[in-house]
Amino acid sequence: MKGVTNIEWSKTQIEKKNYNEAIKVLTNLLKKDRRNYQISFYLGIAKYNIGEYRESEKLLRKTIKLANDHFLAHYNLALCLEKQDKTPEAIEMYKQTLRINPNYENAKKKLLGLGISFSGVRKAPTTK
Repeated sequence: MKGVTNIEWSKTQIEKKNYNEAIKVLTNLLKKDRRNYQISFYLGIAKYNIGEYRESEKLLRKTIKLANDHFLAHYNLALCLEKQDKTPEAIEMYKQTLRINPNYENAKKKLLGLGISFSGVRKAPTTK
């Protein structure tokens, strides 16, 4: 891991589908830094990919709490909710994804697949 942060290394492990390796490192990082939204996000992604949807949901909700404009956290939370048969909540998260990033095609496709129009989704106001 020399020259690469533990978070970047974990992200690479997730991309290589080495989820358990990423989970080990990210879990230890989260114990040391509970306020880092990247750690909770990538840990949530890894947990989702091994089928731990409830744990993934908690981590992605935490990510959103720490970084509300993280559209990928909203999108991945929607995927997680769908896996748990929480379709109405998932739809709202897909819509929230599009409020933050109106051009995110994956969220548009998911809504269309659920028979939902996204034309009424308004961009979220920016806060600074």
